[in-house]
Amino acid sequence: MKFRTSLTLSLLTAALGAAPAGALTLTVESQIKVTGPAAVGGLAWLPGGSRALCLGNRLLVLDGMGKVSRLIPTGQAACQSLNVNLAGTLAATSAGGTVNIWRLGDGVRVSQHPTGPLSGSGFASDSDLLLATSTGIDRLNVLTGARRVVQNTPVTALFVAPDGVRAVVGSVVGTGAAGRGRVQLINTTTLAVLSGTMCDALCVPQNAQFGVNGRTAAVRAGSVLLSLREGYPSSTVVRGLSVSTPASGFPLPDSSVLTFLDGNVESRDLQTGRRERQLPLQGVLAQPVSLSGPGRISALTDSGDLLSADLTFRDVQRVPLPAVLLGGGEGAALLPSGELRAGAKTVSGGFAAVQTMNKSTWTLGVLSEERQEVGLLSGGAVSGSTVRVLTSVAAAEGAQARLSVNHWGNHTLAWSAAGVTAVSQASGKMVATLKPSALNLAPAVLAASVLTLSPDAARLFVLPAAPNAAPFVYTLATRQRAPMTVVDQSANLSYTSLQISGKGALALGSVTVDQVAQSIMAEVGLYRSGEPRPYATIKANPDATRQNQHRWSPDSSLLALVNADERGFRIDLIDAATGKVAASTPPLAHAPAFLSWSPDNARLTVGAGLLDALNAVTVFGVKP
Repeated sequence: MKFRTSLTLSLLTAALGAAPAGALTLTVESQIKVTGPAAVGGLAWLPGGSRALCLGNRLLVLDGMGKVSRLIPTGQAACQSLNVNLAGTLAATSAGGTVNIWRLGDGVRVSQHPTGPLSGSGFASDSDLLLATSTGIDRLNVLTGARRVVQNTPVTALFVAPDGVRAVVGSVVGTGAAGRGRVQLINTTTLAVLSGTMCDALCVPQNAQFGVNGRTAAVRAGSVLLSLREGYPSSTVVRGLSVSTPASGFPLPDSSVLTFLDGNVESRDLQTGRRERQLPLQGVLAQPVSLSGPGRISALTDSGDLLSADLTFRDVQRVPLPAVLLGGGEGAALLPSGELRAGAKTVSGGFAAVQTMNKSTWTLGVLSEERQEVGLLSGGAVSGSTVRVLTSVAAAEGAQARLSVNHWGNHTLAWSAAGVTAVSQASGKMVATLKPSALNLAPAVLAASVLTLSPDAARLFVLPAAPNAAPFVYTLATRQRAPMTVVDQSANLSYTSLQISGKGALALGSVTVDQVAQSIMAEVGLYRSGEPRPYATIKANPDATRQNQHRWSPDSSLLALVNADERGFRIDLIDAATGKVAASTPPLAHAPAFLSWSPDNARLTVGAGLLDALNAVTVFGVKP
């Protein structure tokens, strides 16, 4: 983990600027950049050697040296695509069926256009955007909003060349079992077909990339990588690609194609596909990639670096990007690769889950397809570099088990369709094992359910993942089951998360679906021990009700709750005595992968960076 210069913010939640009683002060103590595989939704070169990329829900402009010159928040939803006009002045990002147009010079959103699901898009001019919809291709003027249909035949994919003159489109010929995929290079103004081919079966074009002059394109279609040249038949550059093998390529002026296959960069003959040489760089991903007019490649690596390289890959510049995180705790972060970062060290072991409570960091590692191991990070959450394995648990049919740690951090639960296991930190042994039948739940229902262990490790709270199934409490010593004292059993309400404080208070998350209004309402109710009705209810974003997305402080005085508004995700600190918001963080880059309190209640570690900075984890100081 790399620490950036600290930034201190004083944050008070207030109405009309007046601080509420019991308000807290949050300070940003550190911003941590955990590098690794990044969530890049699009990448494009800009004039002058700068680049634009979508990183989650942030649109970044990087100068020629790779430094961020502008950072534009794009909303809550992660960016799904990025297109830049030829002048490099406007960028179009799509997410959730909406296209936003941004002015790159100052970061202002110029316009917003509901489009519904798209199968592709791209600028045909500095102001006209082509949109591939379920009914055909539309041409949208992003400045005036004028929109017209240019082709009423459905297409399966659309990729527009950087100069907007040509595009690669996919379509289907025939119906049912006789249907076949077609891939064509077309003129975007006249829609004239310039080159094309018919697949042997249904195929959807992927990863289409254009040469510098735009007259040639390389495109993945089914099991092959094709080259399409204006005025010539198509040719096959690579054959026999498996479904899970990404591939892309750039046609070069010397009648070769620079291909990205299995992390390798190769030069292949455009017509025969014969491999001419392999370039001296491995781990380059096939998507997203971009080629600049002067002939430089920009691409991602499997380690999370953003590359800028010449066509020989000898002059290479790297920019480390913040990783996507799956979980973690104070001083520990879990990457999608199963790698665990602990402080400045990397702990190998193929981890599926990590969770920190108080002074304990529990791990769930993949032992085999049928077994997983429960362990503790040795030496504490921050300084540990190895994992002490306590026991192994069953994971039915290769499915990953799930992990939940009780409030004091001295017991953990691991469960899957095979059953439930409770493990003690003190003894390092299993204190209870339960089959699905013991909880009267089907294995698949148990695997998807939410389980929480009481602070004293005596009771198991179960929120079944089944329609109209009521939450219940299972006492481990007596093996008896009793309903939870919640009063609302509406058919359209489901309970989705539960955390129990050291004083026995419940933070119970629920989601209500209004079928008529087609809306979802989420809230977290606070219940005192033994009371059937909540003493406070907090409106929340649906993501806030997921398991592990709210956490009681060790002294049980505060509840950290993930929430969101039009600015993005944030953390609200709830005063446990009143149920009122005592403080809120600034907007975060995305929904946090984890929340973790320090044992002295003085710090809250959030598995998400600030929206206005490139980091993966933020540590907040909490002061009265």
